[in-house]
Amino acid sequence: MKYKEILQQIEEELVQGDRKAMLAHCTEAVENEITARTVLENALIPGMRRVSEKFHSAAGSVPEIMLSSRAMNEAVELLRPYILQERGNVQGRVCIGTVAGDLHDIGKNLVAMILESEGFEVIDLGVDVTPAQYLKTAIEEKCDIICCSALLTTTMPVMAEVVRAVREAGVHDHIKVMIGGAPVSDAFAHAIDADGYSVDAVSAGETARRLLAEIRSGE
Repeated sequence: MKYKEILQQIEEELVQGDRKAMLAHCTEAVENEITARTVLENALIPGMRRVSEKFHSAAGSVPEIMLSSRAMNEAVELLRPYILQERGNVQGRVCIGTVAGDLHDIGKNLVAMILESEGFEVIDLGVDVTPAQYLKTAIEEKCDIICCSALLTTTMPVMAEVVRAVREAGVHDHIKVMIGGAPVSDAFAHAIDADGYSVDAVSAGETARRLLAEIRSGE
């Protein structure tokens, strides 16, 4: 199967929730010298974008969405060892999690993988993470960046609490806060004084690299 064809097949199988076939094609791709990051950026992320669009347009049922979500999570776990092999020297450390009150993790998991592929060491705090947990982990694990994800508008205010906690702790000079998620916007990031905003998983790596450069330059 050709390069472009296998990526299209993976994307389509993800949208259809055909977990077994999709995982087999993911394995085939990386075993045939298609990088895990390429699979992630050119098949899995576009596939999940289509799944999300189907859900919001009421064209997809909840069971269908759940099948695709389960397949996506398993694909992320399958690709993670390859991502770690492909990355270069570790550039910095981040802790990432979905904010308190929010249990969604697909977007967070995708961002974590992108950051790992960019050379960051990632500490995944999971879901329902409080500002205190973010701050404690970032300080104890010597993280450069805290990454906060949210899918619910009702949990977005927690991001502001994280930003405030970092500043009040006096560690903002070496720990930056980066936010993202479907309802989050650049305007919201500016409103709460977050240091960075990522519109999607693919751009998260660029944002994290910029923040790391600011820390190291003392900006």
